[in-house]
Amino acid sequence: ENFQLGMELTGKYTVFAEGARGHLGKQLITKYKLDDGRDPASWAIGIKELWEVPADKAQPGLVVHTAGWPVEDGSFAGGFLYHLEGNKVTLGYVVGLDYQNPWSLPKLVFPGGALIGCDAGFLNAARIKGSHAAIKTGMLAAEAIADALASGRSQDELTAYPAAFEKSWLHAELMQTRNFKGWFKKGPTVG
Repeated sequence: ENFQLGMELTGKYTVFAEGARGHLGKQLITKYKLDDGRDPASWAIGIKELWEVPADKAQPGLVVHTAGWPVEDGSFAGGFLYHLEGNKVTLGYVVGLDYQNPWSLPKLVFPGGALIGCDAGFLNAARIKGSHAAIKTGMLAAEAIADALASGRSQDELTAYPAAFEKSWLHAELMQTRNFKGWFKKGPTVG
């Protein structure tokens, strides 16, 4: 009595941007085997707090990033401490979960669609940043879609999108930090 059929997506192209390990993104990765031949990634959990500190301890503009400590060997973690105006400090800590099922940067396209942002694993773990990657990959996918539609295509693989990503500043940025998580397998002191 309460059953309702799911929606059917019928656009010429559909871009998925659900965030890390999105429900539909996982299904698309499985259905189109977008993770074939890809290296396993890891996922992390983090906390963020806002503190008020005594005025003599505040240093507005100070930025501190940490990597490693205090986790054990074989784990990865990092944190940040940002001194803000008004004796405020925001701090955060991220610890890797090392699941076996996610994959980093799966194949980005499939017939009639594309994965962007965290749905595709675009995260700079060393900087703990991903919003800029979501915006950039969204722009690259949109340009590929516009070109495809202008040439009368639809429902095919947008090969121009991954090609444009590989030529982008984002690709260069992620290449620089691609081994960040791997360093922690040697432990926080060596890594």
